[in-house]
Amino acid sequence: MKLRTFVVLAAALLILASGGAVWSQTVQGVITGTITDPTGAVVPNATVTITNVGTNISQSTTTGGDGSYRFPLVPPGTYVVEIKAGSFATVRISGIVVEASQVIPLNHQLELAKAQQVIEVTEQAPLVQTATSDLGMQIDSATINNAGLVDRDVFDVLPFAAPSVAPSLTGMAASGGARSSGTSYMLNGADDNNNFSEGTLNINPPLESVEDFSLITNSMSAQYGRGGGAVVSANQKSGSNKFHGSLYEQNRNASLNANDFFFNKNGNTGRPKYIKNQFGGSVGGPIKKDKSFFFFTYDRLKLTQGSTNAQTFVPTTAGLAYVQAHGGALAQQILSTPDYAPAISDAACSGIPGTGAGLQANGLPNSVGCLGSFSDPITTTHDQYYGRVDHNFSSNDRLSFSANLLRYKQVDKFGGNRFSAPSANNANIPVNTTINSHNLSLIETHTFTPRLFNELTLSHNRFFNPAIEGDPSKQTAPEIYIDNQSEVCLNYTFGP
Repeated sequence: MKLRTFVVLAAALLILASGGAVWSQTVQGVITGTITDPTGAVVPNATVTITNVGTNISQSTTTGGDGSYRFPLVPPGTYVVEIKAGSFATVRISGIVVEASQVIPLNHQLELAKAQQVIEVTEQAPLVQTATSDLGMQIDSATINNAGLVDRDVFDVLPFAAPSVAPSLTGMAASGGARSSGTSYMLNGADDNNNFSEGTLNINPPLESVEDFSLITNSMSAQYGRGGGAVVSANQKSGSNKFHGSLYEQNRNASLNANDFFFNKNGNTGRPKYIKNQFGGSVGGPIKKDKSFFFFTYDRLKLTQGSTNAQTFVPTTAGLAYVQAHGGALAQQILSTPDYAPAISDAACSGIPGTGAGLQANGLPNSVGCLGSFSDPITTTHDQYYGRVDHNFSSNDRLSFSANLLRYKQVDKFGGNRFSAPSANNANIPVNTTINSHNLSLIETHTFTPRLFNELTLSHNRFFNPAIEGDPSKQTAPEIYIDNQSEVCLNYTFGP
């Protein structure tokens, strides 16, 4: 008890001191219904017990005077429901699947007991939702596992299977005429919105870690106070009494890809560089049977690709020599320094007359050529971690802690050069983009009485995204941009 109190208080102080926002939302589901006798009359004081198949953790309650019962905080999973009442036969209902933020209506009519009798029932999912007015869609683990998610992104296309949900201008989910900023994202009951970019989420969880998610699209209940358009609530996997694990590797490369249409149009027979390797694994199981459980996922991505422009314009040899010979004093001073020795090409630009080696009608040399299939190398890596620990102190008290961490880095070799083309002496100005994000949540669920429950959620959601362009100690000369309006704006640059 002292250890539990210390953990809760320490986490509370940490979260509150960091100033992170906390929203009163839950990823847990609900099982509710009414118990009746063979005549249809309600049965008060019946004992209803639900047991999680994976963890063997149970919750119990009794029906009220109107025969109704409700389990408002049910961790997602598969359950067995047992009903006992007076002279009625005990009923055991199996196959009850509770998904993220889902309400399960489960009514049952009891039968009179015949000696020692237990009635076994295999329940099917109800075709019509009668317990709540929420409109939405549940995406279960079978759908996630069988979907062709080319980038292993659970939120890439699956949310658009829900009614009235469509991609916004940013490509993110938008519903009911609202902007994508009206869509709220939750992860394990904690806020997962990226407050620096409209309508996007902070942590995009590893595919291997996602158990299921729900998408609610209408005027949802008060607990979802942030979403004006839709609420996407994802639930990640937790451990059980059995050890489970997985390993995976995904490879995509240019040899297996079709060539880009515009790349073909410009006469390039090769394919832009693209090599993707994404691999990782997961493991989960018991720490102490029927008490404590863990789950861990690791995901690694390395993507090497070339960003290829349709036309990369640079000066021709003769065009540059003409400017060096006939330019004014300022032009000659600039072009005489090493920092202003641009990349050159005498190759003609596909489909553009008056480019490459040759003369114009006025006798002057063509000023612009093309580098052809110049490709800007971009390397992207990310390491993503998910860990979760669940502990049940008793049937009335349980604690869950989950952590998602992302370490992302992208290096665009020529990203700091205008048009991503080589600058002086084939030099480059790299752009280094870093994303360090995490989502932490601590959830304590307590049952005070069969009719009084509480869920306390403490969470911290952080997004850190610096981008550094070049090296100020090396890029000391200014960049000069030539718009070249006299030659239909075939523009290029001098300098770093």
